[in-house]
Parts: sequence; structure tokens; C-alpha cells
Amino acid sequence: MRFLIVDIRKRVGPTDTPHYAVQRLLDVLSERNITGETCHYDNLDLSVEEGALVIRACGIPLTEYTHIIMRGHRTLYEYMLKQYVAAYAQKHGIRLQNARIIQKLPHYTKTIQMVLLAQAGIPYVDSFYCVDGLYWQKEDALKRIGFPLIYKHTEGGYRIDTIKGENKTKKNIFLINTKEELRNACLEWDQPEEQFLTKPSTYFIQKYVPTGEDYRSILIEGRFLSAWKRSATGSFLTVNKGQYALVASPDKDFIDLSERTAQLLEADYCAVDIIYDNGKPHVLEINMNPGFKSFETKLEGNTVDIASAIIDNMLNG
Repeated sequence: MRFLIVDIRKRVGPTDTPHYAVQRLLDVLSERNITGETCHYDNLDLSVEEGALVIRACGIPLTEYTHIIMRGHRTLYEYMLKQYVAAYAQKHGIRLQNARIIQKLPHYTKTIQMVLLAQAGIPYVDSFYCVDGLYWQKEDALKRIGFPLIYKHTEGGYRIDTIKGENKTKKNIFLINTKEELRNACLEWDQPEEQFLTKPSTYFIQKYVPTGEDYRSILIEGRFLSAWKRSATGSFLTVNKGQYALVASPDKDFIDLSERTAQLLEADYCAVDIIYDNGKPHVLEINMNPGFKSFETKLEGNTVDIASAIIDNMLNG
């Protein structure tokens, strides 16, 4: 038995060091005397040899592995590699985490999530996307969404800000209060063309729900495992130094919404982010490569061993 974990390179600090989730997975494998190896997306290569496709990681054919976990990606090209690996793994009998969702989604963006969830009748926070990105001109949409609103990257992209001389990664999510602020944000972050010719917008707008808290549920094979609540402290973003607390007794609607969402996408492992609007849970987004450091380190004595649950699922699936 031999595991391969494909990781993205860090953008801040040493680029070769593994992310927390990857190191934890390696630790669990080591505890169980299972071989675990890592590579980065740029260590993958594809070739055609005597008419057959061969994919290698750090020069080793993927057929040498029994299980593959592909962590987060930043670009559509990396997601394209995931799709190639998923098809290759299926052909060669390799267990690949989230193979079904990778093959199901042609792209991995929040706009695709928006469409799939709406088509399935799953409650999703009111949102609007337009290809040209000229959001400040969309009077009907702005009337429906209202101000303040959220201006958010469609692919969940991060930017790097220099704070006190140190580089920090920050989410490309902005709270917008006026049409003029929205225009300035569009021009600064998306730089839309006056008429759409070549560059589709990489941002969308979403209703702002001023609860100051959101929830993340972790699911394995479409079944609820655990959840935390995260409260904002000093910013509208809960991710900005938010306070974490285990959701000890989630209500039935919360669990049902989480499981319906994960099952729709046939995810082996995913996170569903939820917010309450008018007392009812709505999906904010789905993450099929969620980190889990907060579950294992920030719940004040109520830690959840996500890494072991992932490996158990890979071995038993």
C-alpha cells in the first residue's frame, strides 16, 4: 500500500514545506506503517509512450501508488491536471479522493456551485454573476442584492498583502457599501473591459448577511462528521482572527443541508460553509479540499481528528 499526496506550494515562506493538512495525513500514515509520499503540482508530468498515456509524480508512474489525495489547487490548469489524474486513476484501479466530484465538475468555481445548488433546490445565499464584470452598472441586480454587499473572487483566489514588512495571504473578499465603492473595487481587482471581448469577470456579488458568524461542517462520504462556528472579531470576515467553537448539537436542518450538498456532488471529503439568513441555513460555498487545522487546534479541548477520518475513508472506500 502506497499513498501519494499532491500539495500546492506555499506562496509565503518556504515553498517546499508541506501545509498543515498534508503533514497530518503523513503523520497518520506513518503511525499505521503505511508508505506516504508527497509532490507538488509542478512535479506532475504527462507523456504518451507507445500510444499510451503515462502520468508521473517526481518521475514515479502513478501506477506505483494505491491511493492518491490531491489537495487544493489555485489555477484552472492545476484543476485540469486533477481531472486527468482522476480519469487515469479510475482506469488503473487507483483510489483517488473525490474522483467523482472532480470528474463531475468541468471547472471548480463558485459560479458552478451557484448553478448546481440552485438547480438542485438547495438554499444558497442570493448572488449575481455577469461575464463583463461591470457590476456597478447592473441596476436590477444591485436592487435585488442591496448594499452593503459582498464582492468575491469566483475561484476563491488569495492575494498577498505586505503588513508591517511581512507578506500575508488574504482572501479576495470585500465588503462594499456604495455603488462608487463597487465601481472602484471592480476596476482595481477585476479590471473589466468596457465591452467584453476576451476576459471574463473573475468576481461576483453576493448578499451580505450581517450575522457576524458562519459555520463549517465536515463531511465524509456525504455523512456529517463535525462542525464549528466561527465568529468575527474586528472585521466582517470571520476568517480574520475569528473565534472558533465546536457545534456540539447541530440542528436537523443544518445537518440535512450539509449532507444534501455533499451528496449532490458525490464528495468523499468536503466542507460545506453555512450561514443563517432569516433563521434558516443557507450554503455560502463548498470546499472539496478543506484544511482542518482549526478543527484539530482551535476548538479548546474539543478537537476532532479529521486526518484519521480521511485516511479511514480512503482505506475503506
